[in-house]
Amino acid sequence: MKKNKTVIVAVLIAFVAIVLVVKNLDRLVDWYQWRKADIGAQTKHGETLQKFMTGNKLSSTEISQLVAYYYLTSKEDEGIELFQEIRQKQDSYMAYFGLSELYVVKANIEKSVELHREFILKAYNYLSEGFNKVPDKTLAYFMRAKGYAILGCSEPYKDDIKKSLEESKKVKTVMLADGFYVDQTRFAEAVENETKQHKDWQGTCLLDEIRRK
Repeated sequence: MKKNKTVIVAVLIAFVAIVLVVKNLDRLVDWYQWRKADIGAQTKHGETLQKFMTGNKLSSTEISQLVAYYYLTSKEDEGIELFQEIRQKQDSYMAYFGLSELYVVKANIEKSVELHREFILKAYNYLSEGFNKVPDKTLAYFMRAKGYAILGCSEPYKDDIKKSLEESKKVKTVMLADGFYVDQTRFAEAVENETKQHKDWQGTCLLDEIRRK
């Protein structure tokens, strides 16, 4: 009798476990995919960092991946230090945009009003410098638009998106990364995908905070 009760309890526990797994299957799949991507990002980060440390130049795509890594791992200070070094050694426009993005992150978590404003100003200055470093006008406006989006500034974002489309119509191909070009149609699709992410715009422009000072 005691053995039968033990079996019944074991079956019930197994049943509950199965129900919980099925009920949270989507969450488990998301966790697995996130963990897989996280491990991949760390591996890629190590390889890219090693490449730079051995004296090799990084492509804008590789620097962009580093930006994503430091953003997702909340290692803003470490990322800022690296991008400053990249900026000095190869003066890549992507390093400026990376610095801008990470300073926005620091501004958003900073409790000191003075430092909060200081980080916003740094983010804006690096965004402006990065814009001037991009060798292609269409890409420059597109990249700055995304920077304004990170700052929460809808009007300048829309203005730069519009300017990027106008500039794209003046050329046959548009630069999207180092050595990577697309035609006008593909660029328009990239812009459309970008703007879809901000169709329900919320929040305030961080630049307004330093303008009010």
